[in-house]
Order: sequence, then C-alpha cells, then structure tokens
Amino acid sequence: MKINFQLDTYAIHTRLAPSLFVLLPLALSAVAYFPSLTAGFRSLWVLAATCGGTFLLSEMGRDAGTKKQNALFERWGGKPSVRLLRHNGAANKVILADLHSKLRALIPTASIPTEEGEDADPQAADDVYEFCGRFLRTKTRADKRTFRLIHKENGSYGFRRNLWALKPLGISTTAISIALPLPLYWGAWHLPSPPEPLLLIVAEVINLVILLVWTFWISPSWVKIPADAYAERLLEACDALLPAQRSRRKL
Repeated sequence: MKINFQLDTYAIHTRLAPSLFVLLPLALSAVAYFPSLTAGFRSLWVLAATCGGTFLLSEMGRDAGTKKQNALFERWGGKPSVRLLRHNGAANKVILADLHSKLRALIPTASIPTEEGEDADPQAADDVYEFCGRFLRTKTRADKRTFRLIHKENGSYGFRRNLWALKPLGISTTAISIALPLPLYWGAWHLPSPPEPLLLIVAEVINLVILLVWTFWISPSWVKIPADAYAERLLEACDALLPAQRSRRKL
C-alpha cells in the first residue's frame, strides 16, 4: 500500500516552513562543518522526506500552534473575529451596526445582541459572535477564488502563529548552532577535514541574525497583525455572501 505524504500549498507555507526554520541553523552549521558531505545531506533529506519526514514536521508545526492558540486569544482579549463584533471597544459604531445588520440578514437564526444585551451577558454575546464567525468560515472555506484575500491572510496568520509557538525550540537550536564552533576555536576537538573558515563565519553570522529574529521579532504582537487582518476579511465576506443567499431564496 502506497502512503501519500504530499502536502498542499497551505500546509507547506503554514506548517512545514516554521518547522524547517527551526532546523535551519543546524543545517547551516552542518554544511559549514562538512561541506564535502553536502551531497550526502541532500540524499538523507530526500530519504527522510520520502519516508514521511516532511509530513511529520508539518504536523509538529501545526500541533505546536494549535496548542498555544488559546493563549494568544486570551492575551489579545478574545478571538479576533469575536472582538471585532463586540459593541464594547468598537472603533466605529456605525460600521459595526452595518455589519450586525448584514449578519442578521445572512444568519436569521443568530440573535445578534444589542449593546445592552452584550453588557448584561458578555459570554452569551461572545457565543453568538463565535457562531457567526464559524458560519462565515464554513461558507468561505471552499471558494478560494472569490475569497482569495481571506485565505491569504489565514495563511499568513497560520505561519506566524506556528512559528511563534516553536519559538523556545527555535531559540534552542539556534543557540546550539552558534555554540558548536566554540570547542573548535579553543582546540578542544579537531575534525578530520578542517572546515573552511569563511563558511564557518558566514554560518555564525546568519545564525546570530536568526537568533535576533527569534528573540525580538517573533512575538504575539507580530502574530496579531495577520490575525486581525484575517478577521476583517472574514467579516467583509458578508458583502459577497448576502447577494448569493438572496438569489437562492428567490429560486
């Protein structure tokens, strides 16, 4: 029986790429230490990928992000699509009222709360907003052409979320890669074939840059940018879904 470990574009971008970025410093160091074995490393990678290695890495990236997603939502004050539907904290009441009106027409079973109702029972209001977000995700998931921007922002969010979730592991692998040459510099151990000094320096510089990126760039606020953009594009889908729904009702 043949097992298919092929990944689609979304899985490669959001799940596999973050895991590969974690391994990048180690790969750079390996190539710098053993440049003559580059072809061998390539063969090992092909073998690992054939045996499901890339699929496993993608699943590891996905699981890491999924486990920590709720922590992000709590830090942000709720799921982005839910926050954007709340009366409390709304940036523009007129736009919010228009959006609520469209959701009432689009989802008759959803009782969109008033501002007073939301204040009286915030959790019940959030449950309704969550239901609306789930409805929109279901309706827009298959049509990647009409809702191209939604899928684009969702991919960006997935990549950043999974990368942030892997941050502790990424910092560890990068720090190890940076420390690997130290025994060589101190003469504590010797390689049968001394590596090219320039390759070692380039690998060290790149790994230092990667460590800075892990430490200062990859953060919850960095993940929040596409998360909010995805929620905004998702809610804007009401404009495309309403005419289609009205057409079906006439038929």
